[in-house]
Parts: sequence; structure tokens; C-alpha cells
Amino acid sequence: YEMQLDRCVSIITFSSERFDAARAMVIWFQVIPTLTRSKAWECTLAAHQSDYSTLAVVIKSTAEEYCMKLQKAGLTISVAPDSNFEKDK
Repeated sequence: YEMQLDRCVSIITFSSERFDAARAMVIWFQVIPTLTRSKAWECTLAAHQSDYSTLAVVIKSTAEEYCMKLQKAGLTISVAPDSNFEKDK
């Protein structure tokens, strides 16, 4: 099944003073089943270097579901059209 790119959105994580990478990665794995360990590590490094990172690019309804679960867990997460961000920053 192929996603239409114009309907895809990015799930963005933001780094902050309270950002606990180990805790965040555990929560990411619980919520985003397609996230690999290597991708999670890349996202952690990117979030520290650039203040944000793209965790996944999925269809909007899935992104909103993941976003709500991640926010309820205390993480700073947002959903935005994928075209707004550089690939895999």
C-alpha cells in the first residue's frame, strides 16, 4: 500500500531542557511501531543538534493518534505537513 505524499505529515519531536533521551526513546518505541533503534538514535542526536527531529512520516490520522499518545506521555511533539521540513532532519 502506497501513501500519497500530499496526505503525509511528519511527527516532529522537540528537544528541551527537560529532554530525557532514554525515556523519550522508550516512549517512542511503545507508540510508533515502525520506529527502529537506529532511527530513534538518529532522531535523538538530531533533536539535540537542531532542537527538533522527524520521528516518522505517516498519514495524517495516524500521525494525530501518535501525537496525542506521545503528548500524554509528556513529550513535546507536533504534527506538520512533511513538505515543511528538510528530509529527516
